[in-house]
Amino acid sequence: LAPEPANLAIARLGGSSSFGPRSPGGDPLLRAGVDLFAYAKLDENAGTSFASKEGERFVGLGLDLYSAWTVSSDVTIDVRYGLFLPGEAATDDVDDPRHLIYVGITYAF
Repeated sequence: LAPEPANLAIARLGGSSSFGPRSPGGDPLLRAGVDLFAYAKLDENAGTSFASKEGERFVGLGLDLYSAWTVSSDVTIDVRYGLFLPGEAATDDVDDPRHLIYVGITYAF
């Protein structure tokens, strides 16, 4: 969920850790983490930059699991999985959970 700044409060709780020896570039071999997000409208009767119900404050929860694997000093593979669980303020047409996947390769030269 990436709305424009308007009537939305976002709380984040998360952590990450690194595993394995450090690569020649100084990065850990594997970094993994998790973030939990909570979204709420500041004014339950005001509008937002996305469709939402008036009179409801809780927009939803988001979960983000991620890892970054340093294959070599030049190559990193990033994998992310996100889950968004809509709350009471979500409209009926978007009240199903949303699954998001991202895979990226970074080559630095």
